[in-house]
Amino acid sequence: CTFNAASNVTGIRTDVDSVSTLVHQYDGWIFWDYAAAAPYLKIDMNPSETAYKDAVFISTHKFVGGPGTP
Repeated sequence: CTFNAASNVTGIRTDVDSVSTLVHQYDGWIFWDYAAAAPYLKIDMNPSETAYKDAVFISTHKFVGGPGTP
């Protein structure tokens, strides 16, 4: 499954730990889109035994300063 951690339109944040746990209860893989959230939220790949994230995708051009910033 792929979900977004936060919406860049509404600003609504997903409870990533709860969703990750639910997906893993059914032996699924969870992939998180952190493009809008990465500059602002902590990304913990393994917050607990069941809430781990299988993969996280970010978009660095959305970070403060943009591409090429030191």
